[in-house]
Parts: sequence; structure tokens; C-alpha cells
Amino acid sequence: MSSQEIIWETLWNNADLRADWHKPAEKVLGLLPMFQAQHCRRVLDIGCGIGRHLLLFALAGFETYGIEPTLSGLSQCREVLQRSGGTARLSQDCHVGLHHPG
Repeated sequence: MSSQEIIWETLWNNADLRADWHKPAEKVLGLLPMFQAQHCRRVLDIGCGIGRHLLLFALAGFETYGIEPTLSGLSQCREVLQRSGGTARLSQDCHVGLHHPG
């Protein structure tokens, strides 16, 4: 496990620390109407953590996919989705090898 994954595992396992990660980021909230207007149907969240963005899109009717390297993040994400009635296909994987065009 990388040092970065250890940090995220620690964060996701501590309720006080992860409390700030339940609300979607403002920039992501702004993507929702844009994606809807463009008739997007699928969303992939790389590094989905505890699912704050997956839940937003799942409850808005999108087909959602999440990749998260930490087991605790995935566990929390599954719980959040289940509690809220959202669904997503989740995968534990490291996204280090993915190319970011930017």
C-alpha cells in the first residue's frame, strides 16, 4: 500500500475526518445541469472515495461507475449509496496509470 493510500485509509476510517467529504464539491454540482443538458447518461468517478459525487449523479438518474483504491473508501461508498437508494458499479483499483489530459 502506498503512503498516499495509507493517508486516505486513515481519513475514510475516521468519522470526524471524513465528515467534510459528504457534500459534493461546488464545481461538480455545476456539472450536473450541464451533463443533463447534453443528455449524458454515464459518469465515471476516478478516486470516488466515500461516494459524494457518485451519489449526486446516481440520484439524478445517471448510470454511475466508481474506481477507488482504498477498501475503506469503497465500504463507506457502498453504505452511502445503499442508505440513500443510489446505485453504482464500484471497483477497487489504483488510477495511477491513467493519463490525465490536462
